[in-house]
Amino acid sequence: MEGALANNAALAERRDLLVKQAQKQEEALKLAQERVRVGSGDQRAVLQQQLMLYRVLQQQLTLDAQQRIERVKPAACAGRWPGNLIVAPRQASAAREICARVMHRNP
Repeated sequence: MEGALANNAALAERRDLLVKQAQKQEEALKLAQERVRVGSGDQRAVLQQQLMLYRVLQQQLTLDAQQRIERVKPAACAGRWPGNLIVAPRQASAAREICARVMHRNP
């Protein structure tokens, strides 16, 4: 349980860093677009900045998914499912087995 909480805190810190990085990439993209507009840059630089921004946004989405998994994992392993999640008994027992394996692998 402590491992899941510590991991969630680390993911939150990483998320903050990614948000700052995305803001910087957005600023760089706007600058590249402005350079193209005034004629001192080319479209390739804009496309490169867009690609870098999309990579950061993709990392944010991946991190969000990891955070959600870390939030659900302890509750699922303890048998407390979120209220809006309906699970058949066979699926619940399979999920508990998976959780037990995961928790033993990552104490």
